[in-house]
Amino acid sequence: MAKKNEPEINVKLLIKRNLLDVVEIEKASCYTNDPDFGKIQNDSAWSSSSFTSFVRKKNTFSYVIYENSKIVGFILIENGANETIIEKLVVHPKNRRNGYGTAMIEFLIQKKFKPIISAYCREDDNDSIKFYSSKKFKSKLEKKHFPNDIDAVKFTVEIGNEK
Repeated sequence: MAKKNEPEINVKLLIKRNLLDVVEIEKASCYTNDPDFGKIQNDSAWSSSSFTSFVRKKNTFSYVIYENSKIVGFILIENGANETIIEKLVVHPKNRRNGYGTAMIEFLIQKKFKPIISAYCREDDNDSIKFYSSKKFKSKLEKKHFPNDIDAVKFTVEIGNEK
């Protein structure tokens, strides 16, 4: 329950009717700021079919985060043998730095799916690297993790040791 003058924030399962909102947030978030050309849309944004394929996989969970009645972000996770892997954690650019990403991490910690939570970021994704580092995740470089031999930073935190 929100305190007086604070927005009501809820995390709920992603349902089919929310898919268009999630795709729009994904598109708004997938851009690069180029010093010469400004904001450029990159081709890493997932389509509706990509989201649908993910949610149909075994051991996956998809959640949206609401402020009042508006979806402002989403998180997609997959439970491995010993860890919960964050496939995507995205907050609409207009709603960033308002605690929504932190609320989703706290939600995962509270759920205690697995003893370890992990996330992979492109090594040039400075915003995500700063975010996970600020949440006390440990980092490690993983070579050629993403398609086209792109390196990643793997972030991990053990549940119960996150502070």
